[in-house]
Amino acid sequence: MSQAKVDKYKDYKKNRRENIKKEKKQALIRKVAAWAVVAVIILGVGIAAGVSMYNSYQAKLAAMPTYSSTSFALADYAGLREAAEAAEDTGDEEDAGQEALTEASETEAETE
Repeated sequence: MSQAKVDKYKDYKKNRRENIKKEKKQALIRKVAAWAVVAVIILGVGIAAGVSMYNSYQAKLAAMPTYSSTSFALADYAGLREAAEAAEDTGDEEDAGQEALTEASETEAETE
């Protein structure tokens, strides 16, 4: 071995404990950084997939028909709805309800 190599080896042996600590610390830092990168990638993919699934679910809900009471209103409930609204305007709710029922039964009898 050349003298330079011998001197380098002696220096390494002399500072061996410090060098080993330094190498272990660097290895630990590399491992932590690698796991952090892996975690960020996994979280990014997971969040992107979650957002995509949520958006498709919302689109599916928006495409479904709504069955609320106002969208299912039959053709004026055979005249009952108009009579009830008229009764609310005049204050005669009971009379209007009876009139609407009699009108509904009359129209029913006429159609038969």
